Amino acid sequence: MSLPMVHVVGAKSLYDSLVAENPSLSEKRSLINVRRVQQVLSPSQIHWVPTGLMHADNLTKYDLKLQERMRIWLRNPTVQLRETASRGGDRTKTREKTDAP
Repeated sequence: MSLPMVHVVGAKSLYDSLVAENPSLSEKRSLINVRRVQQVLSPSQIHWVPTGLMHADNLTKYDLKLQERMRIWLRNPTVQLRETASRGGDRTKTREKTDAP
């Protein structure tokens, strides 16, 4: 059984550049890097995850709230890549259970 690979980005500006047909970047080196990623990945393979759903924030930022959030998440790990709208128009969160050791 193979699982499809999903490439997740936490920076909205980077995501916007990666999925844009003609990214508007002032630095030439950044444009070269974005174009290289675009050659390898299609926009449908790249997903932006809002800060509130990004569990990895704790790994790059020192914040007690983020640490506590990570501890709670590690007890019952779930993955959610997008917010989904319910039929009534309210935004609800979909959770996918992961197998934790």
